[in-house]
Amino acid sequence: MCMRFKFLCLIMICTSLSVLAQDRGYHVAMTDGPKMPNGTVLKQVILVNDSQKFIEAYDAQVNCWNGDVRKTGTVTSFDALLNPGATYSRLSADGTLLVNHGAAVAPGERSVTGLPVNLQSSECEWKAEVDTVIYTDGSYDGDKEAARSIEARRDGIMASVKDWVIMLNQVDTLGPEISTATQNLLTIKAEVQGRLDKDVVSCKDQPSACKYWMGRYGIDYSLSQQTRPVMANETPDHIYQRVTQFIVRLDKKIQDDTALKILDGVFPLSPTINSVPGSHSPN
Repeated sequence: MCMRFKFLCLIMICTSLSVLAQDRGYHVAMTDGPKMPNGTVLKQVILVNDSQKFIEAYDAQVNCWNGDVRKTGTVTSFDALLNPGATYSRLSADGTLLVNHGAAVAPGERSVTGLPVNLQSSECEWKAEVDTVIYTDGSYDGDKEAARSIEARRDGIMASVKDWVIMLNQVDTLGPEISTATQNLLTIKAEVQGRLDKDVVSCKDQPSACKYWMGRYGIDYSLSQQTRPVMANETPDHIYQRVTQFIVRLDKKIQDDTALKILDGVFPLSPTINSVPGSHSPN
């Protein structure tokens, strides 16, 4: 079971939107989005890949400004690292909807960010931004510090997955008896809840640390969702198998990811990352 993993806040109402001009291998644009019950059609922010490379990660945001004062806004993150084998809605260069497509955004494609904008309400100007993108070849385009933050989050993802691989190896004694898988699942549920309780971290003065722990929390939260039945009659052993397959897929994606390895050399993780107040060190 693949989950599309995004950190998305609810958006407030707005009146107008401008897209910041960027001389880069991508740009931000708008397209018609979902229709509200009152008939209002929301706009949504899309990322257009103008380069000849594949984009595998980016952070997008849309903010409502009244002069120099930010009134409200919302952000989202996309990362192909989190979605091995997943499919997405894409828009081709001519606006055709593409489905069952690979996670990375291909040259010429438009990635639907999931950021909706209501242009018919309130008095503020909305600006959509994507500060940087990560390409599959290990290069990045845009703001250096934004790229550093994305890589810190990816390091958190990698650390958490590695941690869970160790954990699953310790409990993976699955034999012919279903009860073994049931007990393993209960162990995993208890472990994941314990980690979620520890993943909340106060790090407003350390943005890279915040991103790192956001990555760790994202995996732990996703795994907690995986331990829940998707059908009323789903058995514990089936859930356990699904959980392990989820982690195995993530681990393989991480092992095969060129960009993650290259950018780890460009943006090395701080050795004090695990000393952030409220955090817990990997097992």
